[in-house]
Amino acid sequence: MNDILNNAYFAYFISKNEHKDFSEHTPFGEYIVSHTKNTDILIAENSNKKVLIIGLCVDAHAQIKRNDIAQFLASSDFDNPKDLYKLCDRFSGKYIIMLDIDGKYYLWGDASCYLPVNYTFANGNFCAGCTDKIVADYLGFDISPISKEIKYSGKSYMQLPYNITMYDEIKALLANQYLDIDAEKYVRIKLDVKRNSSKENINSVLKNTYELTQNTAKEYCEYYDFACPLTAGYDSRVVFAVMESIGKLRYAYTMRHKNFTDKTPDIAIPQKITSDREIPYIIKEDTETPEDIKKFVFDFLGDWTSEIMIDYAYTSKSIVKDDSILSGQIIEQLGNHSVVKGIPDCFVTARLAQLKVMNKSPYYKEETKKHIKEWKNAGEKYFGDLLAWESRVSRWATQNEMLYSLMGLNILNFFNCRELILQYISLPIKFRVNRGVHNYFYKTADSGLLNYQFNMGKVSLPKKCAHLFKKVIKRL
Repeated sequence: MNDILNNAYFAYFISKNEHKDFSEHTPFGEYIVSHTKNTDILIAENSNKKVLIIGLCVDAHAQIKRNDIAQFLASSDFDNPKDLYKLCDRFSGKYIIMLDIDGKYYLWGDASCYLPVNYTFANGNFCAGCTDKIVADYLGFDISPISKEIKYSGKSYMQLPYNITMYDEIKALLANQYLDIDAEKYVRIKLDVKRNSSKENINSVLKNTYELTQNTAKEYCEYYDFACPLTAGYDSRVVFAVMESIGKLRYAYTMRHKNFTDKTPDIAIPQKITSDREIPYIIKEDTETPEDIKKFVFDFLGDWTSEIMIDYAYTSKSIVKDDSILSGQIIEQLGNHSVVKGIPDCFVTARLAQLKVMNKSPYYKEETKKHIKEWKNAGEKYFGDLLAWESRVSRWATQNEMLYSLMGLNILNFFNCRELILQYISLPIKFRVNRGVHNYFYKTADSGLLNYQFNMGKVSLPKKCAHLFKKVIKRL
């Protein structure tokens, strides 16, 4: 297990003692961060403040170098952690920030908690890790019967609701939250954004978010070489366009699933796109994961982990080797409003959320009610975007990408910037649903990409219901 773990990306454990399964150990005040050799750590100190950064944190404004960010934060003038949290809106990446102010500790994740924070305050001791199971195994927690019932009431690759994990004592930190460790609680950060349908706002947001994305992509390429997964869908083509626009598109690839043929759009269209641009292109059939690696994943993530997702990660790793890959998450969920597809915020309910993940457990609904109540208590109103951000991205996307990271595959996302996401939320829903954000990327980076067919895929029952619901509302 240790040999495989040592090659993992973005794998860590925080407590007051070292974790023996990790090869690296970095002290930070009262705590020790145990981590892998592929998980970077930056520390800076100024007067009474210390800042630690785990993972990759870059400036989407392209003004602060990566190695200077910790010092920038430690030297910043702020009155409370909330101010520093908002100062981090400009940063992209996959990271955790831990703050020590006069011996008081705080912690938060990147814009979407892409680097997961599974934490506990059990028995008065703070402990956190990149998976819930590593924390549970360390402290001897048992699996929650309720979480198990939820997990086995739906697809194994779908997320648990709200902030629950497979263990009652462990919670998941979500986007728009930070931990006050000494107070043993999380604090919610209210969205500072308003919808604005004016042409001026739309044009400004499109221009700004495009620049933030390009800046992030250029910064990533300073540290990693990337492969570009490409299908016939919208999101991977945006990633392809951005990498092409900055001159860093080295090659693309597609996994050939069992039901694919040469005429399947997810094969034929990427092949045509790359051929027309003379971009190297790889097609590889799904590969079954060796048992020792599969066992490692189950030991680290739990035996409820989707074997299909494990095979996808293993196949991707066999294609890209030591290269990194890019994800199209976030621009789909927030840039396209894809989770609820234009349903008004007042109709985003726990039942709708349950239908979207096709989970039949009543506990899923009850936990989601708690999540929605938190939004209401905080005065939030953009429930559709919050469901996409804090559930579909913060829980579903992160759990899948953590699997990739554990298998030694570095997967990053250059849309994972809070400033960028808040600007997407400010756009009219109809504009986003009609692919306004996606189309701007294509037209700006490579308008020729619009000449190729897009594969819409099969329409699921929840999407059909949502479409019917919108038609009824429109008639009313």
